[in-house]
Amino acid sequence: MSESELWKEIRELQAQVNELRSINRPDKTIFAKYKTTAGQTVATGATDIINFDTKIADEYNCVTTGAAWKFTAPRYGTAFVFAKIQTAANAGWAVGEITSIASYKNGVFNGEMDGDMNLAANSRVWLAGSIPITMNAGDYIDVRWYQNSGGNVSLSETDLYCWISIALLRTY
Repeated sequence: MSESELWKEIRELQAQVNELRSINRPDKTIFAKYKTTAGQTVATGATDIINFDTKIADEYNCVTTGAAWKFTAPRYGTAFVFAKIQTAANAGWAVGEITSIASYKNGVFNGEMDGDMNLAANSRVWLAGSIPITMNAGDYIDVRWYQNSGGNVSLSETDLYCWISIALLRTY
Protein backbone atom coordinates (compact mmCIF):
# COMPACT_ATOMS: atom_id res chain seq x y z
CA MET A 1 0.00 0.00 0.00
CA SER A 2 1.40 3.37 -0.99
CA GLU A 3 1.72 6.25 1.45
CA SER A 4 -1.07 8.22 -0.27
CA GLU A 5 -3.39 5.19 -0.10
CA LEU A 6 -2.56 4.78 3.58
CA TRP A 7 -3.37 8.44 4.31
CA LYS A 8 -6.63 8.12 2.38
CA GLU A 9 -7.61 5.11 4.50
CA ILE A 10 -6.69 6.97 7.70
CA ARG A 11 -8.92 9.93 6.67
CA GLU A 12 -11.83 7.55 5.95
CA LEU A 13 -11.41 5.89 9.36
CA GLN A 14 -11.26 9.30 11.06
CA ALA A 15 -14.51 10.29 9.33
CA GLN A 16 -16.18 7.09 10.59
CA VAL A 17 -14.94 7.74 14.15
CA ASN A 18 -16.22 11.33 14.01
CA GLU A 19 -19.65 10.14 12.84
CA LEU A 20 -19.84 7.63 15.69
CA ARG A 21 -18.87 10.33 18.17
CA SER A 22 -21.59 12.58 16.74
CA ILE A 23 -24.27 9.89 17.02
CA ASN A 24 -23.31 9.12 20.62
CA ARG A 25 -23.12 12.71 21.86
CA PRO A 26 -25.50 12.98 24.83
CA ASP A 27 -26.97 16.23 23.53
CA LYS A 28 -27.49 14.97 19.96
CA THR A 29 -31.07 14.23 18.90
CA ILE A 30 -31.38 11.73 16.06
CA PHE A 31 -34.27 12.91 13.88
CA ALA A 32 -36.06 11.43 10.88
CA LYS A 33 -39.15 12.62 9.01
CA TYR A 34 -40.80 10.86 6.07
CA LYS A 35 -44.04 11.22 4.10
CA THR A 36 -45.98 9.28 1.49
CA THR A 37 -48.17 10.10 -1.48
CA ALA A 38 -48.30 6.53 -2.80
CA GLY A 39 -51.92 5.86 -1.83
CA GLN A 40 -50.99 2.56 -0.14
CA THR A 41 -53.93 0.13 0.09
CA VAL A 42 -54.77 -2.13 3.03
CA ALA A 43 -57.18 -5.05 2.67
CA THR A 44 -59.97 -5.46 5.20
CA GLY A 45 -58.84 -7.28 8.32
CA ALA A 46 -55.17 -6.72 7.50
CA THR A 47 -52.54 -4.92 9.57
CA ASP A 48 -49.85 -3.53 7.25
CA ILE A 49 -46.68 -1.54 7.81
CA ILE A 50 -47.11 1.96 6.43
CA ASN A 51 -44.46 2.73 3.82
CA PHE A 52 -43.57 6.37 4.36
CA ASP A 53 -41.38 6.31 1.26
CA THR A 54 -40.19 9.90 0.79
CA LYS A 55 -37.40 11.25 2.99
CA ILE A 56 -37.73 14.79 4.30
CA ALA A 57 -34.95 14.51 6.91
CA ASP A 58 -32.81 11.61 8.11
CA GLU A 59 -29.21 12.68 8.77
CA TYR A 60 -28.07 9.21 9.87
CA ASN A 61 -30.15 7.18 7.37
CA CYS A 62 -31.94 5.32 10.16
CA VAL A 63 -34.95 4.46 7.98
CA THR A 64 -35.38 1.57 5.58
CA THR A 65 -38.24 2.25 3.15
CA GLY A 66 -40.47 -0.25 1.36
CA ALA A 67 -42.93 -2.91 2.49
CA ALA A 68 -40.76 -3.54 5.58
CA TRP A 69 -40.40 0.18 6.45
CA LYS A 70 -38.60 0.68 9.74
CA PHE A 71 -36.57 3.12 11.82
CA THR A 72 -33.50 1.48 13.37
CA ALA A 73 -31.96 3.14 16.43
CA PRO A 74 -28.23 3.78 16.07
CA ARG A 75 -27.91 4.11 19.88
CA TYR A 76 -29.80 3.80 23.16
CA GLY A 77 -32.49 6.39 23.89
CA THR A 78 -36.18 7.21 23.94
CA ALA A 79 -37.82 7.58 20.54
CA PHE A 80 -40.78 9.91 20.31
CA VAL A 81 -42.83 8.71 17.34
CA PHE A 82 -45.45 10.99 15.77
CA ALA A 83 -47.53 9.69 12.86
CA LYS A 84 -50.51 10.95 10.89
CA ILE A 85 -52.52 9.34 8.11
CA GLN A 86 -55.66 10.18 6.18
CA THR A 87 -57.61 7.60 4.23
CA ALA A 88 -59.18 8.18 0.86
CA ALA A 89 -63.00 8.38 0.95
CA ASN A 90 -64.47 4.90 1.34
CA ALA A 91 -68.12 4.00 0.68
CA GLY A 92 -67.68 0.78 2.67
CA TRP A 93 -67.35 2.35 6.13
CA ALA A 94 -70.14 1.60 8.58
CA VAL A 95 -70.61 2.39 12.27
CA GLY A 96 -68.79 -0.15 14.41
CA GLU A 97 -66.04 -0.86 11.89
CA ILE A 98 -62.56 0.00 13.07
CA THR A 99 -59.43 1.60 11.75
CA SER A 100 -56.30 2.26 13.79
CA ILE A 101 -52.59 2.94 13.73
CA ALA A 102 -50.19 1.30 16.15
CA SER A 103 -46.47 1.17 16.87
CA TYR A 104 -44.42 -2.01 16.76
CA LYS A 105 -40.96 -2.50 18.27
CA ASN A 106 -38.79 -5.28 16.86
CA GLY A 107 -41.88 -6.71 15.14
CA VAL A 108 -43.95 -6.88 18.36
CA PHE A 109 -47.03 -4.75 19.10
CA ASN A 110 -45.97 -1.81 21.29
CA GLY A 111 -49.10 0.35 21.58
CA GLU A 112 -52.03 1.87 19.76
CA MET A 113 -51.48 5.46 18.66
CA ASP A 114 -55.03 6.29 17.46
CA GLY A 115 -58.21 4.58 16.34
CA ASP A 116 -61.74 5.30 15.17
CA MET A 117 -64.94 3.29 15.12
CA ASN A 118 -67.54 6.01 14.49
CA LEU A 119 -67.29 5.86 10.74
CA ALA A 120 -69.76 6.86 8.04
CA ALA A 121 -70.01 5.83 4.39
CA ASN A 122 -68.01 7.96 1.93
CA SER A 123 -65.95 9.48 4.69
CA ARG A 124 -62.25 10.05 5.04
CA VAL A 125 -60.61 9.06 8.30
CA TRP A 126 -57.80 11.00 9.97
CA LEU A 127 -55.64 9.16 12.47
CA ALA A 128 -52.80 10.82 14.36
CA GLY A 129 -50.90 9.89 17.45
CA SER A 130 -47.64 9.80 19.31
CA ILE A 131 -45.92 7.36 21.60
CA PRO A 132 -42.56 7.20 23.43
CA ILE A 133 -40.54 4.02 22.95
CA THR A 134 -37.34 3.10 24.82
CA MET A 135 -34.83 1.68 22.37
CA ASN A 136 -31.42 0.03 22.42
CA ALA A 137 -28.98 0.35 19.54
CA GLY A 138 -30.23 -1.94 16.78
CA ASP A 139 -33.88 -1.97 17.89
CA TYR A 140 -36.34 -1.00 15.17
CA ILE A 141 -39.83 0.44 15.09
CA ASP A 142 -42.57 0.75 12.51
CA VAL A 143 -46.15 2.02 12.37
CA ARG A 144 -48.94 -0.25 11.14
CA TRP A 145 -52.44 0.47 9.91
CA TYR A 146 -55.46 -1.77 10.49
CA GLN A 147 -58.94 -1.50 9.03
CA ASN A 148 -62.00 -3.78 8.77
CA SER A 149 -64.36 -1.96 6.38
CA GLY A 150 -65.21 -5.07 4.41
CA GLY A 151 -63.11 -3.95 1.43
CA ASN A 152 -59.81 -2.36 0.49
CA VAL A 153 -59.03 1.15 1.78
CA SER A 154 -56.27 3.42 0.49
CA LEU A 155 -54.32 6.21 2.08
CA SER A 156 -54.74 9.73 0.80
CA GLU A 157 -52.25 10.70 -1.90
CA THR A 158 -51.69 14.07 -0.18
CA ASP A 159 -48.41 14.13 1.73
CA LEU A 160 -49.69 16.81 4.13
CA TYR A 161 -51.87 14.10 5.67
CA CYS A 162 -49.58 11.06 5.61
CA TRP A 163 -46.27 11.47 7.45
CA ILE A 164 -44.13 10.26 10.33
CA SER A 165 -41.45 11.93 12.43
CA ILE A 166 -39.20 10.27 14.96
CA ALA A 167 -36.93 12.00 17.46
CA LEU A 168 -34.52 9.73 19.34
CA LEU A 169 -33.33 11.47 22.49
CA ARG A 170 -30.49 10.25 24.64
CA THR A 171 -31.78 9.12 28.01
CA TYR A 172 -29.86 7.94 31.03
